[in-house]
Amino acid sequence: MFKEIRAWISVVQAKTRTRPILYVNQRFVKNYLDDAPDLKRDYLVWIARYGIYKPDVHLAIWQLSADGLVMGIRSEVDINVFNGYQGQWDEFLREETIK
Repeated sequence: MFKEIRAWISVVQAKTRTRPILYVNQRFVKNYLDDAPDLKRDYLVWIARYGIYKPDVHLAIWQLSADGLVMGIRSEVDINVFNGYQGQWDEFLREETIK
């Protein structure tokens, strides 16, 4: 599995010139990510985590709910929060997104 993940990361990085964020759930972090210390060390994580478990990862974004309500949208939506302050968000947008 990690061989395929690394291959995907390599293609995405080459095409976008941007380091991808790993979108995972807490079960993946608990059960598998320690088997790939390079990924855990070198990549930011966007985690779908609805409980109190706090993983040992470079957390960039936390999807804290899959059933949020937003004015103007009729159906339930994912609610995500950035792990940082406004200045860190501005830096994240400058450094970690596709130009």
